[in-house]
Amino acid sequence: MPTTHRSTGLNGPVFPDNFMKGVGMSVFQNSSDTHSNWIQFAKKKKFFGQQDLQSAWSKSNNFWEMYEQDIRMAKETLGTNSFRFSFEWARIEPTGPGKVDQAAVDKYRGIIDAIYAAGMEPMVTLHHFTHPQWFEDMGGFEKEDNIPLFLDYCRRVFSWFGPRIKLWATFNEPTCFAFVGYIAGLWCPGQVMKFKKGGQVLGVLLKAHVVVYEALKAMPGGQQACIGLVHQHIKFVPKSRYTPHIRLLCKWMTYWFASETILKFFSTGIFEWKAPWKGVVLRFAEPRAPHTIDWWGINYYSSPCVNWWFNMGSSDDNEPVSDIKFRLYPQGLYNAVADASILGRPIYITETGLADKHSRHRNYFINSHLPMVLKCIQDGYDVRGIYFWTLMDNIEWHEGFHVKFGLYEWDPVQQRSKGLTLRPGGECLPRIYNSWPDRLDELQGYARKMSDRGGDRLALNVTAGPVQASHEETHQLLQEHRDLLAAHKEVLDEHRRLLADMKQGASGQETPVVARQQSNPLFNLPLEESGSMKAGHTLDVTAAALARPAAANLLN
Repeated sequence: MPTTHRSTGLNGPVFPDNFMKGVGMSVFQNSSDTHSNWIQFAKKKKFFGQQDLQSAWSKSNNFWEMYEQDIRMAKETLGTNSFRFSFEWARIEPTGPGKVDQAAVDKYRGIIDAIYAAGMEPMVTLHHFTHPQWFEDMGGFEKEDNIPLFLDYCRRVFSWFGPRIKLWATFNEPTCFAFVGYIAGLWCPGQVMKFKKGGQVLGVLLKAHVVVYEALKAMPGGQQACIGLVHQHIKFVPKSRYTPHIRLLCKWMTYWFASETILKFFSTGIFEWKAPWKGVVLRFAEPRAPHTIDWWGINYYSSPCVNWWFNMGSSDDNEPVSDIKFRLYPQGLYNAVADASILGRPIYITETGLADKHSRHRNYFINSHLPMVLKCIQDGYDVRGIYFWTLMDNIEWHEGFHVKFGLYEWDPVQQRSKGLTLRPGGECLPRIYNSWPDRLDELQGYARKMSDRGGDRLALNVTAGPVQASHEETHQLLQEHRDLLAAHKEVLDEHRRLLADMKQGASGQETPVVARQQSNPLFNLPLEESGSMKAGHTLDVTAAALARPAAANLLN
């Protein structure tokens, strides 16, 4: 049976009595700004090819000015009793440490007022991928010496709003911040294949969490605050067992999203980071870490399935896939909860959702994933809430406005003049939310009753229907397979060349690591650093060489 952690009262965190049935958003994605690292990165990247939408980039869907009606809409149409949002450091201290923009503080006060006026519980995140550009210019989280600057900001926010908010998260997805920004290079600051630095940044983020947790707990009201961290649980799997290069890539992609690393850190206090062909490159102990988590946030979207040419899609079970080719795999949500239970802390599903512009699979997603929460509770896991991602379309990081996660459709061209429209399938969310009891203890009893009646099996028996292919699509698929076979031959040829290098080094000599500058573009890559390798590390080097294009393909 999974362990549970229940602490309430004057000497411990006081959790909400209700099960959180929520919707989530980040303020930057829904409001943009002028002083953050991310808006500067977008400008540097020429708005990722969407310069014609600079007006939308400047304010997104304008939640910052229209928050009252947006929050009211979430409550009245989606059946929510909780609203997750982020404090944006770049709005609070836009021009330098301690230089507070009081208007932004007042705006956040208004947002919290609106959440309570709607009868909802706020959940807040202190760092959701963005921070002030001045902090970035000082080295950001690449430097441990910068942690006090982040701590000062967190203390200020807690001093203003601590008594009004129970559920706090220090960071949203610190492993994604490190991997996508320093290895894949798709997010700010756009560094590529910096395997060791990515680990160093993650280590600083986790150290910052420990420091902030302890500091906020020492402040008035801190002992009663529920302070956690949000992590994306994701596991990449190969479509075929006969593709060793894909199995290796999935292993490293899963490793870089770092569920194993972060859960080990918070359960043992040990941080360990590996890099291809080098083994462990960073290790430290932080004995206080296991005592700095009141709750654990799970962001779950998929367990992506990767075919032998680095494309994501369905497995052999032919699951439906989202617009970004994430297969819809509800069992993965259960697996994530089971993995996180090692911490023995209450769990909130802080994000789950799908990119589905044309509303092909939203009905299936909601009706297959939300019952998994009941199944987790039936099996004894301490799940206390779920937040659907997200309320409305917004800035989807490097994808800009191409990818649509919103329950509500928003047009970046006409902006709010067109209004917002609930996408088909979105009505399933309030139908389920309204059928669930509000109180946590009552929902737990409800889940058990559903199990006794077999309701969990009925609820989970949702089919998406067969995936049909037209004659034209079939012809296109056959052509793609021909192209892939030709490309696969190039990969095999490259492996033969690598094996030849292995033989040259079999006597114990070290063979120079060379990124092949030949016909296969997968190997036309700069490695993080020059050096040498033992023959036995050939596969790790291959994985490193594949990482950049594969990540770009998988995350685009």
